Amino acid sequence: MSIKEILMLAARNLGREDLAAHIAQEPTSAPQSVELAEEAACMLRCYHLVENEIALEHVPLERTERLTVSDGTIAYSQFAAAPVDIVCVCDVRGAALGYTAEGTGLRLAAAVAEAEVTYSYAPPQGDFDDAPAFCDKISARLLSFGVAAEFLLTAGRYEEAAMWDERYRRALRAACAARGALRMPGRRWV
Repeated sequence: MSIKEILMLAARNLGREDLAAHIAQEPTSAPQSVELAEEAACMLRCYHLVENEIALEHVPLERTERLTVSDGTIAYSQFAAAPVDIVCVCDVRGAALGYTAEGTGLRLAAAVAEAEVTYSYAPPQGDFDDAPAFCDKISARLLSFGVAAEFLLTAGRYEEAAMWDERYRRALRAACAARGALRMPGRRWV
């Protein structure tokens, strides 16, 4: 699955076969192509917003890396992705290490040459043909609902955006509940 397929699904959810065809690179008439290109670019921006929201608030993307320690510090520049939250830092045998997050890196409490760092990160900004960051965790349908809601919101179609946002939130709650990743306390109104 690619981001393009998710955007095509979102366009079809909105009844926009012309936009779905443009995203798929099917021929369209010349006067519409500039407008459709702008709408396709807007949908891609909306996709990035939805993917970031899911990664930063609901289903964190995590990675574990073995990194070199220099002068008691692991520089952030060594990480393959920009860390959002450090989950744990361990030595090569798996023992937890104390650390302090500083401006340029992680300062470790113990002297080691290498450390394994598990951290969450924001998804990279993909293009139409790239794979989504949530290939196996979050469905294309769920992502398309979020893209549709964001797209309608940017177009000023607030009532329709609210409807798609509700569908998106419901699908997100269901997906996260199945994985145990989202725990939202019940609301109580006084």
